[in-house]
Amino acid sequence: MDVPSLFPSPIQLNRAVQLSPAELRKQQERLLEACRKLAGTNGDCRFSASDAELGRALANTPFARWNPAIINTARLMLAKYTKQLGFSPLDIPPSPSEDLIDHQVAETPQKSARVDRNAAGEVVLVNGEYHVYIPQYPGKEFIQKLERMGGVFLKRKGYWRIHHNPVDAPRLAELLSNAGIVGQPGLYEALRRLPQRLAEREQKSKATNSTLVIDGIGCTPYPFQIAGVEYALESKRTFICDEPGLGKTGQALMLIHLAKAYPAIVICPASVVLNWLREVNKWIPDAYAVILHRTKYWSGMNADIMICTYGTFPTWGGDMVVDESKFHRTKKPPKKFQPGPLCDKDIRCLVVDESQAIKNRSARRTQVVLGFTQHCKSLEYRLLLTGTPLLNRPNELISQLDVLGRLQDFGGYHLFTQRYCSAYRDDFGLHTDGHASTSALTRLNAQLRAICFVRREKKDVLPELPDRRKAMVPLEITNRKEYDAAEADICAWCAQKSVEDEDFIQSIAHLSGEQRVRAIADRHNSTYWKTTQAEALVRIGKLRHLTAHGKFDGAMEWIENMLESDQKLILFAEHIDMQERYLAAILKNWGATHLFGSDTPKERQANVDEFQTNQKCRVIVCSLDAGNSGWTGTAASNVALTEFGWTPAKLDQAIQRAHRIGQKDSVTGWFLFADKTIDIDTLEIIDEKEKVTTAVTTGIAMAPTESILKELMKRLAAKGRS
Repeated sequence: MDVPSLFPSPIQLNRAVQLSPAELRKQQERLLEACRKLAGTNGDCRFSASDAELGRALANTPFARWNPAIINTARLMLAKYTKQLGFSPLDIPPSPSEDLIDHQVAETPQKSARVDRNAAGEVVLVNGEYHVYIPQYPGKEFIQKLERMGGVFLKRKGYWRIHHNPVDAPRLAELLSNAGIVGQPGLYEALRRLPQRLAEREQKSKATNSTLVIDGIGCTPYPFQIAGVEYALESKRTFICDEPGLGKTGQALMLIHLAKAYPAIVICPASVVLNWLREVNKWIPDAYAVILHRTKYWSGMNADIMICTYGTFPTWGGDMVVDESKFHRTKKPPKKFQPGPLCDKDIRCLVVDESQAIKNRSARRTQVVLGFTQHCKSLEYRLLLTGTPLLNRPNELISQLDVLGRLQDFGGYHLFTQRYCSAYRDDFGLHTDGHASTSALTRLNAQLRAICFVRREKKDVLPELPDRRKAMVPLEITNRKEYDAAEADICAWCAQKSVEDEDFIQSIAHLSGEQRVRAIADRHNSTYWKTTQAEALVRIGKLRHLTAHGKFDGAMEWIENMLESDQKLILFAEHIDMQERYLAAILKNWGATHLFGSDTPKERQANVDEFQTNQKCRVIVCSLDAGNSGWTGTAASNVALTEFGWTPAKLDQAIQRAHRIGQKDSVTGWFLFADKTIDIDTLEIIDEKEKVTTAVTTGIAMAPTESILKELMKRLAAKGRS
């Protein structure tokens, strides 16, 4: 027999209530003596062969390894041999877990014992399960109540099994105690204190301030973010569901830093993988973070924080493969999880960003993430980040709760679907796509908050937020080869023009100051100079256009995630074809309207009114030139800029469409830029212009277009020379 498998893991042992050394040793000695009696038998008339085998395994276990968990296993197994042993092992009390909210279900012992049917009824908590021994038939009403709490009678083992969940535990304690069933010492008292603890945890999930001190990070968090970290530290396996723009990423990174939960793995959509890398460098500068791609880069597994997309995670975390041992030619081949290299590492923290992506239990990405959590035994912290944990119906929470290891805390799959999904069965199987009454869903929200859910809205923390913020969202481009070729061409051209400029400066070096000024002015007024500037504008415009097309897929993924949070969005693009492309893509799934340069004044006003008043109209796609002034869009508090024009004033005026009188929320301007492209240079130059101008919001005294163009040409020329 595999002796180590009989005993709980070190994590479970640490959660056990410790007995005094003298009491523990006394219990050890009595049970060890009984196990030795069993070990000396060979299946005679007094002892069963299986019990003797278990007793032999326990008797051969080193004395130093006997602890409260092993004692509980032994006492249950020996309970039916009271006469043979000369004492009742049930007189030795087991030790329940103190943490009954966050009790983690462990492996069930391989051997559970039947009690003497003449003995008193008893309930014990073993590895996250209540084992209820009832010597006599308790009545139909009592049984129905147990079944409504998820109870199942195990006929061969002789007891009722009920998975522990904090919601039903106090009612279970009341039901059993009123029936005269004896509880293990301290169990009923701990369960009766649960409602108060759950109420305290529910209030913490709404907290907007905290006394927790976080040192060693690169940013200054808001008080509500610290409160979220404190809740997550206590819960360890939780949702962080703050509204978009409230810094869920920062809260996750602060928890990793504070708990020293390294190494950590982050799973996120492809559109935000670069943003995660930037955020790690910003919040935890000392942490070593890498992005794991499809090609196995083994040195990346030594990083503190490993970031991968939903598409690349199967390469590292594990994937679903056909289970040939259960293959049937007449059926769809069943699949099983095949662990990846990350399963062999001691990963302490798992972060799943935009976790609504794993709401479908049958989807491959969901099965892969769930399989990883079941195989990676070292996971201590699990965080699901999303602004929209469910989009349509409560059953979308089931797989996410399972990934957190929290589904049993709500009674398990069947109890959850019965209570909150109005589940019913017909000839076509079990249907779980409904939802319960409003009161039941309200209870579900309260129970989520009490166990594993924190959410704050902008209106809750508005005094802490600046009235207007900027957020950078880096994206990958899909046309990298085409872009790199175009950039190399324009860099070479700019380098050539830079050499011509240097030659011209050298040619007028001998002139006096006034003559040099006149020569430069004449050159700038020449046809050649104007033609060169026009050509530069066309070449750089083409490069920016390529960038806009390359980041379209990543931008649309980000837009979809934003719209799933039930918020409106103002979207700006510069090129006409990009405006039309975004509008067509959004209209496939969402209501949308537009402000284009071709709109008549009447159409323009009708579209603005539609966006402001119609809840189904979620997006307004605007031209950066035609839509950056002259209208109010306070129905939205999020403004997305996919292209950036030539002046800071134009971008500022675009964000001002939402940041106007009548706006009740903090406004966020989201800059969707392509990494390692001309977008980086453009934003840096625009930022520099903002710092030196005194009229950012009005555009007065702004640097002319040519100045930004010249700055871009200088940067491209430098790249061409390198």
